[in-house]
Amino acid sequence: MIKDADIDVRPGEELTADICIVGSGAAGISMAHSLIGSGKQVIVLESSRVNIRQTSFAEQEAAFAVSESPQANADNHRFEDPTVQPLYQGEVLNPRMRQIDPRFLTRSRIRCYGGTTNCWGGWTRPLSPIDFDRSDLDPKFVWPIPYDDLNSYYQVAITKYCSLGTWHPSAYDDPNYWVGKTVQPIAPFPIEPGSPLRTAVFSVMNGRGPNEDGALDFQIVWGRAIEPPSVRDVVIYRNANARFIDWSGAAVNRIRATTVRNGVKGHDFTVKATRYVLAMGGIETPRLLLVSKAGNSSGQVGQNFMIHPVNENAAIYDVLRVPDSRVLQFYSYPGGTIIGNFPPTVFATFSPTDATLRHEHIGNFRALMNFRAGAVNFNWEQVPNRKSTLLLDPQPGPIFGDPGIKVDWNLTQVDYDTINKGLRVLGEFLETRGYARNFRPTFRTNEDSVTNPGDHHMGATRMSSHPQDGVVNGDCQSHDLKNLYIASCSVFPTGGVANPTLTIVALALRLAAHLRRLGAE
Repeated sequence: MIKDADIDVRPGEELTADICIVGSGAAGISMAHSLIGSGKQVIVLESSRVNIRQTSFAEQEAAFAVSESPQANADNHRFEDPTVQPLYQGEVLNPRMRQIDPRFLTRSRIRCYGGTTNCWGGWTRPLSPIDFDRSDLDPKFVWPIPYDDLNSYYQVAITKYCSLGTWHPSAYDDPNYWVGKTVQPIAPFPIEPGSPLRTAVFSVMNGRGPNEDGALDFQIVWGRAIEPPSVRDVVIYRNANARFIDWSGAAVNRIRATTVRNGVKGHDFTVKATRYVLAMGGIETPRLLLVSKAGNSSGQVGQNFMIHPVNENAAIYDVLRVPDSRVLQFYSYPGGTIIGNFPPTVFATFSPTDATLRHEHIGNFRALMNFRAGAVNFNWEQVPNRKSTLLLDPQPGPIFGDPGIKVDWNLTQVDYDTINKGLRVLGEFLETRGYARNFRPTFRTNEDSVTNPGDHHMGATRMSSHPQDGVVNGDCQSHDLKNLYIASCSVFPTGGVANPTLTIVALALRLAAHLRRLGAE
C-alpha cells in the first residue's frame, strides 16, 4: 500500500510498525517486497512525493527531431523529484574530485522512489571471494561474514530481483560457462594456468525488455507488487523525510520525519517500530547517523568512504595482433546478448588473480579492453582509508535547514599502486603474448590517474566483528543500537571491483530473512 504522508498522516501523529525501513532504493524495495506475508507490519519512508520522468541528452536530441521539447537531465537520471533533490546538495572538498565531478553529490544520488536504480546502468557481478579477506593489506580489511554466506542470496538477487537468469554466482568467474549461450558467438581469451590475470565476467540488465522486468528501476519492477491497497502489511509513505533518530541507551525510540508542502517544510510526525533499517544509500545513511549523534561509539561513522575510481583511457599501446572475433565480441562492452525472451548481455574483462593481488600488494581491478584501438578502460578498488571521510556541513541546508554533507574523499598509496602496478601487469601480459608493443599509461601523475569517480558510495558505516572497528556487525545490526540495522553498501568493509548493487540486494535479502526470524521484544 502506498500513501502520501502529507495527506494521510496527521501533524504530530506517531505511526507504529514492527519494522521501519527508511529508503526505497534497491535495498529498501527488495527488503519490503521480500517481507510481504512475513507477519510483520512494515512501514517504508520515502522522501519524494512524485517521480518525474527525465530525458537524457540523447533522448532530447531525438525529441527535437520531431519538434518536441522535453526536460533534459544532464545527470542521466531517469526519474527525479525536483523538489527534494536539492536536499542532496553538499560540498566536495577534494580538489581532484571537484575538478572531475563538481556535482558529485547530486549527480550520483537520486532522492526519489527507487533511489539510484533510477540512474543505474544495470551492471551486475558478485564480489569475489578474495574481496572478503584482504588481511594481506591490513588485518582489518576482512568481512565478519564469509563469502559463502551470501551465495544463496546472490542466487535470488540474480534470478529474481535483477531478472537476469538462473546461473549460479560462480558463473561470473567461469568464462567458458557463457559460450554458446549468447546470440553473438563469443569465446574466452586464452589464458594459461599460472597467468597473472584471469577473466571476470559482468552481466548487464536489459533496460528495454519485453515486459516490466525489462526496467532497471526497482520502483517499476517491484514497487507495483507492494503498492496495491490489498497489500496491508507493507505501507510505503511518500513525502516522508526522515530527519532525526531519537534514541536512548542501546535502542532507537523513534524516527522523526517531516513532509514537504509546496516546496517548503510541511508537518512533522514520528514512526515507532520494534526494529529500524536505514536503507538510504552510502552517503545519506551516515549523514543521518551523524546528525542524530547515533550509533557512533567507534567514531567511524563517515570514515573509510570509498568509491570505484575510473580512468576511461588509462593506457594505450601499439596493436601488433587482434584476437579472434569471438574474443573481441566477449571482451568488448556491451558484449554478447543472452539467448532468451528477456536477454541481458554479458561481457568479459581482465582482472588480477588472487596470487597477483597478494604479490603486488594492490586492490582489485577491472581492465575493459579495446583490442582494435589499443586502449584500456581501467576501473579499480579503493581500499578503506579513515582519512577519506563524510563530514557534516555546519551551514543549514535547503527546505528544513538540516546540516548537509561534505565529502573529503582521499586515496592512499595502495590505491595509486593498484592502477600503476595493474597497468604494468596488463602491459606485460599483452606484450609477452604478441598483442601489444609500447604499452604506456596516458596520465602523468598519480592524481591525474582518476578521470571519473565511479560512484558506488561504500564503507562509511562499515561492518566489523569488533565494535571498535566499525559501525555494524555481520547481521548489519548496529554495534550500539540493537534495534537498528543498515542495508547499504556503506556497510562494505572492503569494496572489490564489482558494481555493488547485486551485493546490496543480496545483503538486503539476507537481512530481511534475519528480521523474519526475530520475534517481538
